[in-house]
Amino acid sequence: MSKLEGIKFTDDENPDTASGLYSRAVDAWLALATSHLVSHGKWDISAAAIRESLELAALDSNDQVLAQLDINLTGRLQDEAFNFLTISGHDLSRSILVSMELDRRKSTSQLHMEVKLNPSAIPRDLLPAVDFLDNLQPGNRIGLRDPGSSKILPFTEFLKNDESPISSGLANTIRSLARLQQHARQEFPMPDEITPEDLQEIVRGISLLDGKKSRGTWSNIIFNTTPGSGQSIRDTAQGAHGALLEMTAPVEIKISDHVLALGTGTYALKAVVDTVTEGDEGDEVRFIPGEDNHFEVSLTSPPRRIDDNAMTQPSVDLLRQHAGKWIAHAGARILASGATPAEVAATLRDLGERGTIWRVPSTTAEAEFNPVGL
Repeated sequence: MSKLEGIKFTDDENPDTASGLYSRAVDAWLALATSHLVSHGKWDISAAAIRESLELAALDSNDQVLAQLDINLTGRLQDEAFNFLTISGHDLSRSILVSMELDRRKSTSQLHMEVKLNPSAIPRDLLPAVDFLDNLQPGNRIGLRDPGSSKILPFTEFLKNDESPISSGLANTIRSLARLQQHARQEFPMPDEITPEDLQEIVRGISLLDGKKSRGTWSNIIFNTTPGSGQSIRDTAQGAHGALLEMTAPVEIKISDHVLALGTGTYALKAVVDTVTEGDEGDEVRFIPGEDNHFEVSLTSPPRRIDDNAMTQPSVDLLRQHAGKWIAHAGARILASGATPAEVAATLRDLGERGTIWRVPSTTAEAEFNPVGL
């Protein structure tokens, strides 16, 4: 089964990319969504409790958790009594750089966060950062998980920016591209530039995955069939109107220089037989449009839509930090950690979250019997 030639998808069927779900995606990506946030708070946290990672949360005005983000710590500076601590680190995709100062004597803290989406990251790795940033809307605030109690401690001040650090259009574009790559089982970094043409292909691909039809025009199609059947096909598809032709063929979209195969689609069009070439191994039938040169295509078996994070797991670095413990995770985010499954489940209930619970192997030898990439 080969790809059909001589077809062209219609762009005007897709949603307006200047408004709605994908608004500002092109300009925002070119600007790399650069932003700088500063927040202050009053916390009484032991600096000694903050070790290899830091978990931030985006909170609404009622301090309900909207999204969480793990920060891998790469540097720390502290006094001998652990009264003053300065730490720094970044998220999985290295798109969010964080530095934090805690003064336990004054019970104060200061958070600096620089946002610059990493253009070399694959969309799947960007998802935790994207979800976190997309929920930093004006009036919300940033929280920190207390390493000692697993409670989320909010900053005392609310975000006062005019808009979130990332446009919803760009966030939806990254989520959609991650979903398309996951479906096609082909991952590649974010394009150097998101063009309007790329965006049209992303919108079309998501529409097809959601079970909708895509449309376009065609000029000619060559179809190979069994020996001796060409003439009977000619008899059926003749005259000005021709006949309704349905055929299966691969469906592909092209984003930047990458071709993503979405699977097999059913093409429906009205066709007239132009020529029939008979052969011992089969007949070759060339179809051309009759009065109507439009076609429709839908995926033969549209997959059930799943959450973008459903098939992802926490990074190896994060798993190492929880070796020998039970964890609960949703996609790449670790929601809770504890010594027993019951303890982790209780924390999930307190947080109002849902996640997958399992034990991270404590040694490489153990991991060989229960591989998680440690």
